[in-house]
Amino acid sequence: MQKIIIYFSVLSLLFMISCREKDDLEPLPQQNIIYSDTSSITGELTIQVYYKYSNNVIYVAGTGFWISLYVSYEDLINDLYIYTLPSNNNGRAYFGYINYGNYYVKAEGYIENLYYEGIAALQVRPRRSELVNLTVYQTNP
Repeated sequence: MQKIIIYFSVLSLLFMISCREKDDLEPLPQQNIIYSDTSSITGELTIQVYYKYSNNVIYVAGTGFWISLYVSYEDLINDLYIYTLPSNNNGRAYFGYINYGNYYVKAEGYIENLYYEGIAALQVRPRRSELVNLTVYQTNP
């Protein structure tokens, strides 16, 4: 009988944890970025974000954008990123050295209370420095 009570207590605890709101969850731990290639099979990835303003001029995004990296399109749809980084003053996010392969990247942020978003597919090749230019456009959040 005591085993059954313990089993249901643990089960109810797991259920309560899984039912929490997204806002209740703790922030992500600090992400480890690899700054040197020791394997010679990884590639270096940097994302440069631009935005197209209402006057049809393209500008460097600057700070305030979040750039997320996804392994598959299904992960992109479900927002299951492997890395997410803020853009710096130059509108760049440096992901460091990552395994070669195909990835998706999404950039999103606000400029003057207008929401901008952009998605791109990319390929990271071994022993190469990849600079991907991503233009975001105004959308409805």
